[in-house]
Amino acid sequence: MSKVFTIKQNILKIISDAEPITTSFMNKSELLEIEFVKLYSSLPDFYRYSISSDNNLMAELNEGKQWWVIGSIDNTEGLLFPRFNPTK
Repeated sequence: MSKVFTIKQNILKIISDAEPITTSFMNKSELLEIEFVKLYSSLPDFYRYSISSDNNLMAELNEGKQWWVIGSIDNTEGLLFPRFNPTK
């Protein structure tokens, strides 16, 4: 039986009062096709996606010098992303 993962979108309240989207996915490929995830890959300085130590999906830009929290994932076991390590 396949594992079902869940991601909850991160929305800064200072930017928007919109309710975060929570959606399910089965694997890394499906995660990267979720609209609020996919849009980061179109940014001009997009570098990569990564996972933080507290299971946040990150979008790294400018070779990791800038980053955004995309959302929190309930369990990242089996999702093969680089570990997020902020660059100074």
